[in-house]
Amino acid sequence: MEEQKKFIAPRRDPIKTNGKVSYWEGQQAWSIIRLKQEILKEFPQLKEKSVPVGYQLRFYREFEQLEKALKEIKKNSGVPPVLFWFFKQN
Repeated sequence: MEEQKKFIAPRRDPIKTNGKVSYWEGQQAWSIIRLKQEILKEFPQLKEKSVPVGYQLRFYREFEQLEKALKEIKKNSGVPPVLFWFFKQN
């Protein structure tokens, strides 16, 4: 069974922002995601250096799986997840 996590909750209104993924030469991958100021304002805990912050990523290949997972997340954590997409920039 998965360890119970205390998720960080947003403080106010929904936000929508775009950013870019940077290439990390050491890992030879597009693996650095820099969070925009809007995100840091919404989640001030991300700026605290004394407490490490982790993340959990889930990917569902079908909307039915996602809908089921969202119901479970709502029931168990009460914290809405962050929606995140990858896209090619022009």
